[in-house]
Amino acid sequence: MSPDAFKPRSIQELLGALQTTRDRARVQLHLLSMDAKDRFHELEVKLVDLEEKLQNGGERMAHEASVSVDELTHAVGELFRTTERREDT
Repeated sequence: MSPDAFKPRSIQELLGALQTTRDRARVQLHLLSMDAKDRFHELEVKLVDLEEKLQNGGERMAHEASVSVDELTHAVGELFRTTERREDT
């Protein structure tokens, strides 16, 4: 992850990043194995929880949320990269 990955962002930017990440994941989900679907469900619960906290918590938690958004976005990306490698073998 780049050093700029954890820069402070607005609530709207964070919500947009979460929405984009979840939408991307849903589009690719149908290609995944059952194990990957279970893992995605765990991640989606965290995504929804974080969205709710952002909407209810306001600016005071923007930095912590920024780190969490980046971590969850990275985890979803890793889920797809891992699945793609398994399918190639």
